[in-house]
Amino acid sequence: EIRSVVCNMNTSDAISGSSASSQFNTVGSGLVGIRCTFNDKSGNDHTFDEVAKASFAEDWNFDLFPTRWFQRLGHSVIFDGRLHTGDTSNGRVTVNVNKLSTTGRTKIGELKLVQWSDLYFFPYNVFPCPTEQEGCTTKVSAAAANNIGTNRSTKLMLTAKYHVIFGHACARRIRCMLKGVGIDSYAELASPCDICSRCKTSSASRRKFERPHVTADKVS
Repeated sequence: EIRSVVCNMNTSDAISGSSASSQFNTVGSGLVGIRCTFNDKSGNDHTFDEVAKASFAEDWNFDLFPTRWFQRLGHSVIFDGRLHTGDTSNGRVTVNVNKLSTTGRTKIGELKLVQWSDLYFFPYNVFPCPTEQEGCTTKVSAAAANNIGTNRSTKLMLTAKYHVIFGHACARRIRCMLKGVGIDSYAELASPCDICSRCKTSSASRRKFERPHVTADKVS
């Protein structure tokens, strides 16, 4: 479905490669409009639109954005460490959304991020780019953008996609978490997960693989 909103598709850019645990084959590259949501200092939601060059792969479960994509647009990707000795986290990630001018930049908000374990995700929509210039700010009606985003990100696709991304966790728990950032998915998978079946577990979450819950003062 993504091909319907891609401009200047170039199949000669197709490549093959490998990730940490799988192989992948791209079918080419092209330009696509990307709409991201961020919060201003008052907590209000806003969006920014960009046209980006992307590579497209079949049978791939992840949409990957390198940090340099944000940095080239003038935004700041901050990897912050622990705040104090009692902080049991591994740190946090913040993406500051900046507005560039001829003399500098001004922070206008922070990208809405979803955290799971040590991974960070952000929701976005795609739309047809009305121009061939990469990185330019685009103008498209909200109705058109929402319609395209909805057609691509159907509830069935999102349910299966985030089930894989979040380590085959319970669809109901994933739905509750995603609801806070405006992503609507089903509380159950449309069909049994093949990987979960092969693992011979009916556990709908990662709880089986985690140690018993203990209070923070007992963690060394």
